[in-house]
Amino acid sequence: MNLNSSKKNRFLTNILMKPFNSGFSIFKVMLVVLASFSLIPIIILIFQSISSLNTSKELSNKSIESTFKEQTTQIYKSYAQNLSKRVSDFLYSCESDLQDLSSVAFTPRSFQLFDNNNLRWVNHLDKSIPLYKEIVLIDQNGNEKIKISQNEIVPDYLLKNVRDKNNTTYLSETYFDDAKNFAGDIYVTHLTSWYISRYEQLVQKKSFDGVIRFCKKLKDKDGKFKGILMLALNYVHMLDFVDYNAISEDSLVKRYKIGSYNYLVDDEGWIIAHQKLWDIKGLNKDGQEVEKLSQSTPSWKYEMGIIPINLLHMDWKLRDINNNEPMSSILERVRRGETAITTMKSMGVYNENEGIIRTRTYAPIFYSSGPYSKYGIFGAVSVGTSLKKFLDNSQTLAKNLDEINTKTKKEMIFIAIGISIGVVFFSFFIARWIAKPLTALSVALLKIGKADYSVGNINSSIEEINILSYGVKNLADELDVKDKKINQTVIELESVNAKLAETKKELSAYLHHEFEIETDVILEEKIKSYEKEYPILKKIRNEKLIGNSPQFLRVLRQIVPQSQMNLPICIYGESGVGKSALAFVLHSLSSRSEKPFLTFEAAEFSAADPMIVMGKLFGYGFGHGIAGIDKEGQNGILESCEGGTLLIDDVEALPLETQAQILRVVDGLSFHPAAGKSREIHSDLRFLFATHINLEQYVKEGLFRKDLFRRIGGSFNRIEIPPLRDRKSDILMIAEYFLNRFNQKNNTAINLTQVVKNHLLDLDYKEGNIGELKILIEVSYENARVEGNEFITEKYFPILKKEEKKVQIDRVQQINNGLFNQDELRKLEILRNNFFRMDISEEELGFKKGSHTLSHHLKGMCLKALCSATFDVGNAAQLIIGPNNNNKQKPAIIQKIEGYILNVREKFQTENEAALQKNLPKEYHSYIKETALHFKNTTR
Repeated sequence: MNLNSSKKNRFLTNILMKPFNSGFSIFKVMLVVLASFSLIPIIILIFQSISSLNTSKELSNKSIESTFKEQTTQIYKSYAQNLSKRVSDFLYSCESDLQDLSSVAFTPRSFQLFDNNNLRWVNHLDKSIPLYKEIVLIDQNGNEKIKISQNEIVPDYLLKNVRDKNNTTYLSETYFDDAKNFAGDIYVTHLTSWYISRYEQLVQKKSFDGVIRFCKKLKDKDGKFKGILMLALNYVHMLDFVDYNAISEDSLVKRYKIGSYNYLVDDEGWIIAHQKLWDIKGLNKDGQEVEKLSQSTPSWKYEMGIIPINLLHMDWKLRDINNNEPMSSILERVRRGETAITTMKSMGVYNENEGIIRTRTYAPIFYSSGPYSKYGIFGAVSVGTSLKKFLDNSQTLAKNLDEINTKTKKEMIFIAIGISIGVVFFSFFIARWIAKPLTALSVALLKIGKADYSVGNINSSIEEINILSYGVKNLADELDVKDKKINQTVIELESVNAKLAETKKELSAYLHHEFEIETDVILEEKIKSYEKEYPILKKIRNEKLIGNSPQFLRVLRQIVPQSQMNLPICIYGESGVGKSALAFVLHSLSSRSEKPFLTFEAAEFSAADPMIVMGKLFGYGFGHGIAGIDKEGQNGILESCEGGTLLIDDVEALPLETQAQILRVVDGLSFHPAAGKSREIHSDLRFLFATHINLEQYVKEGLFRKDLFRRIGGSFNRIEIPPLRDRKSDILMIAEYFLNRFNQKNNTAINLTQVVKNHLLDLDYKEGNIGELKILIEVSYENARVEGNEFITEKYFPILKKEEKKVQIDRVQQINNGLFNQDELRKLEILRNNFFRMDISEEELGFKKGSHTLSHHLKGMCLKALCSATFDVGNAAQLIIGPNNNNKQKPAIIQKIEGYILNVREKFQTENEAALQKNLPKEYHSYIKETALHFKNTTR
């Protein structure tokens, strides 16, 4: 600032200061009023902004805490389920060891060698110890014949008769009689152990002594009981699953304040693995079970730690703090196979720690041998946490947000102070130069309020106005920087949302893939769940959609979710497969079931004038001029079907002009009558389309509109009904259905002979599928009824010629000669003799029980037979069951082969060839590829 400017400013200051020397001048009033009215909005704005920041902070903290809690709960749920799976696998491995032991020589040395080979590392002991505490062979009278205890051979003079429970390890065991009288071959006991009190664990440092006994019933060649083979699992190994570590009196309270520890509960509610050994069920020195903790238990017993816990009887102490659900109800849910999550106050340590709030996950340990078959579970894994260590992360993030919030509020206060100072200076000079500077500043603040921060300096000869102008400019710049940061954050969030959307899309594709490769068991369970949810589905399956083959169940699997949509669906299938029936089922299961269901047979109008087709669909308006139609007009089928479902059968027969118009209605747009006075018509209905031809080929040839094909879901939202020849296991079920209808109608009891059933399975049904089958049954039934015969024999089927049947038999015999090698024939002979029961056949062939080795060989032989029979499922099934075998096995083998074909097709289409070959013997790999290539190139 130069000298002249300084003098000028001092001169102006002196002039402006004069009014303050005399009373309440107008200058003072204007200064106070202007300053007040300028500062009040700013103060309000600052307070509102601070309030908004506080509200945002609270919402953020709540959201962070909620998210962390939910994620943590899911982590612990997954951990509990994985841990329960490990325990289950461990128990089944013990059963497998018992089976392996039964195959070794029954000598003391063999048993000791088996014990030496079954060592397992125990973390809390920091060493490997034998898996089994005892290995015993007991004869039919209960006498111990061979006994390995603590890895040592027990001398004969120390062997006892364990039928007398006083001679057992724990003075009260009845495992010999229990195993002998048990219906199955494997009997597994509950945990049997000496009870360890708190004093014994913490002061005397006693280790846990308990067993679970796995008993296998032994029989002679005549099936008579000749004793049991017993493995006594050392329960110390089970403690490893709950990360058991020795604890001292001093660390007890600290350990339980943390809250993150695991324990096991058996199916009867007893705690059987825990850091506090005195909570575990056990026996006293007399072999009597120690009384469980209850509401009436004296406090001194709980204080001394001489009382075990049964969670089914702890409702008086343990309840969910959110919904008051008792502990027994939680365990009942676990018994039903549910993974339960609960938050409750723990038991604590008597007189030392009252207990903390913790969240626990109870995951069932699925196991069903011996007495555990009652609920199908061994018990449950309990995984708990106080959530503190995870919430610390959320609190850190909340703390960072709080610091940012505080810093922002300080900046806003400083900015407010700066603006206030500027306003004071501005008001000081407004008495002389009020109009122009005020207008300029108002415009600048208005621009800032509209997020326009391009504010320039307000030039004035008054220094204070320039200072205020600088403050406003600085505010705009700072807000501009913050606004850019916010925009950048929004861009980043949009990027995150885009990635989430892509992930969701990929997940959706994955789930769709999983849907396509569901196993037959999962598929059947899904259909059963649908029948429970939609009772009408079960009735429909008995009357319209008959069949249990894997191919047909996959069609049913699609129907229920599709019925709840409003999207158009394209139904593919040959003539007679039941496309119209399936469309009616989609309507019956939908929310439109009470509205009309109409069918437009497009094929009936394939040669008609397109105007007639348009009139049938869209109706006629007033003054249409069409002969034979009411001059007032006539509603089309689209209006008549208002609110319901319309099936357009043989959609490929629609003229191209009609296809263009129907596309508008499918898109939900209004339409006009085919002829007559125009009026806009809106119709709410769902479209279903049926066809037996390849619409995609029609699109390429220009015979079908591409936009309509895409809109009706021709390439993606389609249901394909397999022909009857591809679901042969359903043929006899459908035939019996038609036969029962004819019997009920005529009050007869005519049945099919086995020869006729075999004939029905061998037909290809290319003339009409289910319709063809119905006619065959009806004609043969009437022939048999007229002659008064109670059975439909082959003579009532005029199309069955003896020479054709002989050629077919010769064909099967010809293929069978030299097809299977000696090893395969031996397996097939045993399977046939055992009516294809895998468990018995595996044992007879010497395969390990439950290994599924024979199942993999049977799958390979079925594929081999299928390729040799030129992919005729009926002939392939005949090769497997043999020419002289009972043909009653044939439908079951047909269904099995159809399942193999479906599995091969689906996995080959998803390029999952390695998964197809998994577990399958190498000599059958070529048949998989041959089968996949054949059915891939077959037009469905």
